[in-house]
Amino acid sequence: MTTSPEALMTYASEQAAEADEPSKRGTISRAYYASYHRCLRLEGAPASRRNAKQPGGGVHQQLIERLIARSHAGTPKQRRQGKLLANLMLRQRKRRVTADYFLDEDLKPNDVENQIADARKLFAACDW
Repeated sequence: MTTSPEALMTYASEQAAEADEPSKRGTISRAYYASYHRCLRLEGAPASRRNAKQPGGGVHQQLIERLIARSHAGTPKQRRQGKLLANLMLRQRKRRVTADYFLDEDLKPNDVENQIADARKLFAACDW
């Protein structure tokens, strides 16, 4: 069975209503991966199955760097889009890393809402 960035985003949005800590952390993670895969689709690039650690960083960092590069080339619209997408991915990745790896750290009160809002902004920006 396959899925899509939109299905991951729907799941994250539905899960956001749950009040328990594991659900909040899961929501943050799913929203990030929905955004990651949406950006890959924008690029026309499939997710890579190779080892994520490369000299230029892992696949997530490489995607963000390609979005940053997009903000320095192309039309003014493409530059604005690249800058916005890179910033949204960076903010979401920071929350996702905390949610997934730093289980002994408390989430900030608005982390879930901010993650969902940033993911929705990213999806909208991909459709410009």
